Amino acid sequence: MGRNVAQHAALFLFILFTLQAITYGQLSKYDGDLHQKLLGMFTLTDRTPRDGYISLDEFISIILDKDFNGDNSISRQEWLSIDTGILLFDAATANRIFEVFDADKNGAVTLPDVITTFNTADSAVRRDGRISAFEFMISFVQILTSVPKKKI
Repeated sequence: MGRNVAQHAALFLFILFTLQAITYGQLSKYDGDLHQKLLGMFTLTDRTPRDGYISLDEFISIILDKDFNGDNSISRQEWLSIDTGILLFDAATANRIFEVFDADKNGAVTLPDVITTFNTADSAVRRDGRISAFEFMISFVQILTSVPKKKI
């Protein structure tokens, strides 16, 4: 029994390190500075306590804090002014990230969209109600390496 557990643990660690290598390999294709930008984004989002994880409340607050006009949604125009100014992504990348956050595709990021996006990122490795730095990196690599969908 103990040997079986050890084998499963070794397999899990192998898969985890393989995913990490793929993640960092994908990041290096885009920008040597991108890794640092993503870690900076993660650190800014991991507010209180700074425990190395992003909770749903932290994730909601960092996004909805950007709702400057108080309409409980962030339009594409608001998003682009935030994203290119604060997160230092180009407009094409900011648009791609907006498309992911706008889960219901209604042209605005709302609270249900933020919750859906959180749950997607949380399940990148394991679903435990919080996003680790590794899950955060994997999620953004998937966003940045995905092919934008054309509207029909």
